[in-house]
Amino acid sequence: MTIEVTAADLKRAINIGAGLSLARTPKEILKYMLVRSTGTKAAFFATDIETSVTVNIPASGVSMDFLLPVSNLFSTFNNKGDNILINANGRGVEIRCGKSKFDLQTPDPMEFPVRQSMEEDVCSLPVNLLQAGVGATIENCDKTETRYALNGVCFQKRDTLRIESTNGRMLGSYDTGVECKDINHVVPEKALRVVRNAIRGEVVNIGSSENAISFATEDCKVTATVCQGRFPNLEMVLAAKDSIEVATFKRGELMQICAQAKNMVDEESKGMNLTFSKGVLKVGTECKDKGKFYSEVEAISSAGDWQVMVDLEYLAQMIEPLSDQIEMGAGENRMLSVFNGNFRGMIAGMLRQ
Repeated sequence: MTIEVTAADLKRAINIGAGLSLARTPKEILKYMLVRSTGTKAAFFATDIETSVTVNIPASGVSMDFLLPVSNLFSTFNNKGDNILINANGRGVEIRCGKSKFDLQTPDPMEFPVRQSMEEDVCSLPVNLLQAGVGATIENCDKTETRYALNGVCFQKRDTLRIESTNGRMLGSYDTGVECKDINHVVPEKALRVVRNAIRGEVVNIGSSENAISFATEDCKVTATVCQGRFPNLEMVLAAKDSIEVATFKRGELMQICAQAKNMVDEESKGMNLTFSKGVLKVGTECKDKGKFYSEVEAISSAGDWQVMVDLEYLAQMIEPLSDQIEMGAGENRMLSVFNGNFRGMIAGMLRQ
């Protein structure tokens, strides 16, 4: 009972499954992927119970079910080398690659927990929009485990599908511009990292049920249990671009200054003072144990003056995934607003140190 797959396809499926593999788990079987071959393709299933992923790859041979470990073993296979022959028997799995052979002892595939999903279609959108929206918001979510509704990224319908996140001090909203059915789900950060790694192609279909959300393409599907709790209405806080004074900067120059200033702050003193006047952004930090840092950035275009102090780490996290050029400004509420294409963000101001 043998199937044949390419090394590149096999390595991709195992790599995606590794995003869900649990190094420490009372359920040893979760360290494996279930493989179901139909004779023309093989479906690879991985799960950590909360999130599951299915990856379909071309395969020739017989129909059978077996388990493969999520292991570094497969990284040794040459993408351009011989195809991989996998033979499942009653004792485990035999893998042949060129002149090499591996005999693996594996659990019974009947014991693997396959998730049954019944999500209804919400919308279809270009994969590049999903990747851009998740990339712009995933670092803004709360990394603690105390506020479950903030532990992930919210997918919700406003006029169109919005992708939003916040940790209470910084927040971001990405408007996909795609019409959708009603949805309001917070997707765990870990699940979205699997989505970013797994989803490719032109179009992704998003589905939802009461407690789950799915992202599917022709060769891959990720399904996740959503976070419980009420996600805040960011629209009540986010500033409109025409309501404050903004200036436009090159992303690379802002990232360079953040990297330089990082060497001059610590946990107790990490505020970055931003003062914009006459087309120039003046940046300064001060740390009792390290000293002071100062630099300037000329704006590409600008309006009025503004001033604010923000957390250096938050600023770097927010602008890192964005594209050139970035618009920034501050209003009377002393909060820094960031605009970049479909993205709007805000960072709460800090008290003077």
